[in-house]
Amino acid sequence: MKPTPLDSRFYESQGLAGTYQLGELRKEFAPNIWVYIFIWSSFPIVMLFINFYLHPINDASFATIWLPICGLVILGCLTVIIVLYRGRNRRIYVYEHGLLAVRTNGVEAVRWEEMAIVWHKVTRNKNGITHSYTLQRKDGSEFKLGFFFRINQKLGSMIEEEAARLLFPQARASYQQGQPLYFGPLTLDLSGLTYNTKFLPWNEVEEIQFGRTVIVVKKQGKIFNWASISYGDIPNQRVLQQLSTGVLYRSYEGA
Repeated sequence: MKPTPLDSRFYESQGLAGTYQLGELRKEFAPNIWVYIFIWSSFPIVMLFINFYLHPINDASFATIWLPICGLVILGCLTVIIVLYRGRNRRIYVYEHGLLAVRTNGVEAVRWEEMAIVWHKVTRNKNGITHSYTLQRKDGSEFKLGFFFRINQKLGSMIEEEAARLLFPQARASYQQGQPLYFGPLTLDLSGLTYNTKFLPWNEVEEIQFGRTVIVVKKQGKIFNWASISYGDIPNQRVLQQLSTGVLYRSYEGA
């Protein structure tokens, strides 16, 4: 569904949810922009303080070099703050049957059954681990969450759960019928796992671990991992997790 121009008199959340038959509201997510505004507001102040301390006003280099640089930094920070403030009313509403995104340029809705892929990327940095989520529809288009919501792990987990609820039964049925299932570089079928050009029969799989950032496949009797795959390379990793668990623990017929 394409974004529709925002009209506050018409597009109240409950009204639009009724238009797309999204059901009952489960959760509302709002961006915490004030923290970012505070950070961007503090940055030029700290920079100016440091420059005033290191370079006296009567210093020639202050007027010719540092003053213009400080002016550009302040202008850049003000621009960012304005953009952040304009997005203060952004919202993501999670409903029984889909999502509703309220953005600065319009409103967009997507029903759960429209989703084909949920990408879950995990990035490790000096401040910890960042999770980001991208939704892809069956027609190939993306449902944009936006920066503030794309990295919201609680929202991403709810999206993954709903996608798995709808996509897993179909994946399990296809597997039981002998069809190969493709999860990026990893392929599953009744005989085993294929990773790139390597093949591992199910009876030689010791375990499949879903860690914090990677999926690890271990082969029986081997010390080193048979495969280690980043979450970002695996579409619908929650479906893969449920399916592989069912196969390894023989929890359903055909495993």
